Amino acid sequence: MAPLKYDCATLEAFYTWEPNILASIQSPCLHRVVGVFERNLRRGKLLCLLPELLAASTTCTAFAIHGRPQEEIDAIRPVIGFASVEGALRAASPVGEEVRDSLQHLLESVFLNHWTAFEVLATDLWIDAVDARPTSLGQVAFRKAASNADNPLMVFPPDGKAGTYLYHLKVKPFGWNMLDHMARGYKVCFGTPLSKLLLEPELMALQAIRQILIHRAGIADGRFVGKMKGHSKWSALEAGDSFPMDAEIVSAYFFETLRCAIALIQAVDQWLIENP
Repeated sequence: MAPLKYDCATLEAFYTWEPNILASIQSPCLHRVVGVFERNLRRGKLLCLLPELLAASTTCTAFAIHGRPQEEIDAIRPVIGFASVEGALRAASPVGEEVRDSLQHLLESVFLNHWTAFEVLATDLWIDAVDARPTSLGQVAFRKAASNADNPLMVFPPDGKAGTYLYHLKVKPFGWNMLDHMARGYKVCFGTPLSKLLLEPELMALQAIRQILIHRAGIADGRFVGKMKGHSKWSALEAGDSFPMDAEIVSAYFFETLRCAIALIQAVDQWLIENP
């Protein structure tokens, strides 16, 4: 059975990350959604680190009782926490197996949080940007939706919030549960170059892994194999293989999600600055 790589070296960058995107965003209409995205990512980070934090807290409390200096305790706390979790994973059966199963499910939950954070960001970023520019983005999106809708009563919303209106109307070509659907909405309003940010290979992999975690209990199927053909890491998986989730993958996709999200946020922010 492959190790879960839940250790200090694997999670060092993940451990030290703190939100810092919002300060660089100039468009006020994007502040809410960017703040929510940062909070959602931080939720996943803290959930991933919970076993280490609990293990370290117990040990460090004992150190404090015995009079060890607080500075010394703070310096060694992560090492102690990760070492305690690793020790529990190596414990004799059935304790070690139960700890491993629990940590495996926790890591899968954190990975799913990566996808949810990005999906919500991409959806709400489009909605808030379109709502903020009713005479440009709003009219463009509405005309495109109206041309596809078999609804003669469809009218531009009186409050000008076409993004919110079209999201709830769920009319083509706009859709928000898959990356290619999101990309169509961004292409209509912002053009092809910006829409391609939603089709980054690692974002597509994030989505595909999410699908098998939720719908196939983490077992690769033919659809996953087809989508990952040519991927540098996941093309080796065959139908029927279990996805090898571990903390290293969770950490890597955390930063891939962050990278893609920042690129999308900055691109929309720049469009709004250039098109007041």
